[in-house]
Amino acid sequence: MLTSDFNVIETSGGGYGILQSTISCVPEFNPSNIISAAGLGIQQSFIAPGTSLNKMIATGNGALLSVASFSASVRGSEKGYRYDPYTGRQISYVNDINRFLGTNRSTPVVSGVTNSGIINDTIATGSGNLGQMAAYAITGTVTSATGVTKTRFPMRVSFANSTNSIRTTNGINGLQVRTGTLGEMTAGGNVQNMQVRTTGKIKKMNFGKSVRGSVYISATGPEGVINTLTSRGAFNATVSSDQGIHTFHTGEFGGNVQTTKTINSFTVIGDVLGTGFVRAGQSIDALTVDGDILRGAVIKAAHFGTVTVTGHNFGVITTA
Repeated sequence: MLTSDFNVIETSGGGYGILQSTISCVPEFNPSNIISAAGLGIQQSFIAPGTSLNKMIATGNGALLSVASFSASVRGSEKGYRYDPYTGRQISYVNDINRFLGTNRSTPVVSGVTNSGIINDTIATGSGNLGQMAAYAITGTVTSATGVTKTRFPMRVSFANSTNSIRTTNGINGLQVRTGTLGEMTAGGNVQNMQVRTTGKIKKMNFGKSVRGSVYISATGPEGVINTLTSRGAFNATVSSDQGIHTFHTGEFGGNVQTTKTINSFTVIGDVLGTGFVRAGQSIDALTVDGDILRGAVIKAAHFGTVTVTGHNFGVITTA
């Protein structure tokens, strides 16, 4: 769909969502535009609102949906059709939902495929701001092209000025975010195969479970500070900030966190694993580890304020 502008594009209950669609606008600013999809959410689509997008939402709750509940007009393969009776085109993933999802008449429900509320392998891009992106889960095809140093994930969000919030009830697997300022990122489940790069401030990141080693988070430039980063599970990701980190709080820690400036508060509720590495070019004002610091772990700063290690320290805490 190519249009000069839109207010709301919405698929309601009973539909299958927005699948393999293109929504493109001329570069005009509409602060109220919304894309909202029920059913299977937003999958394998390209969204270019021109400048900014107010909301991009997959409204489902992760419940498993049966393909058999969708219109027979998009399930021609179940009847053995070689050609779509409505268009005359050959049955393929473009016009048949079973071919698109990999389902069939005998297997209309597949966990991880026919769940509601998913944003998957979708590119959303604009020269301005993204207000809100919300889903039960955000997923992308994970290949050799989705490593932490790669530049073009199949599932990516790129808004030059700012992204206000990205929220998932469950996890994130395979997401790339590039933006100016990031207001909030919240994920209720595990986070993996994710790359977040900002050229400004990251205000808040809150992860309900583990953040795995395939995650890279970077805030660069003269405004590149991370205000708050919290993980209730293990944190094994790589984090880089040009202008410092105010608050870092996690369970078990085995990741890599570095800044050329100051870390005001660094708290680990569990152990610091042997893979754990922390470096502050200036100071770590408050370091708290409720568990052990295991052999191989290194925590380095030009200066330390308070250091509290409840367990044993087998690693290295140094100003060298």
